[in-house]
Amino acid sequence: MAGYSYVPEAEGIEINRAHASEVFPFISRLPIKRTWAGIMPFSIDGKPIIGQIPQFKNLFIVTGLGSSGFGRGPMAGKLLADYIHTGHPHPVLADSDPARCVVLR
Repeated sequence: MAGYSYVPEAEGIEINRAHASEVFPFISRLPIKRTWAGIMPFSIDGKPIIGQIPQFKNLFIVTGLGSSGFGRGPMAGKLLADYIHTGHPHPVLADSDPARCVVLR
């Protein structure tokens, strides 16, 4: 990958720590024991990809949350779980349909 670094950056760690501390204030007082770096999956149009893969009855995906995966991931997971459970996507997922970017041959 062009420009990808496997080394965690102090600035990113502190940003994530600050976000987590908003929900769990005690986190700001804990020592950091370990860090890691990971990819941030973005879609070509910048929108998340959440839903059923076309032509596959039992294949669903949640990706493309980019740098907000920690914050938006739980809700994306709930929306997908509800979709799988009910068989109907929530209207908020209309712009996240995998069919817009999945090409099957």
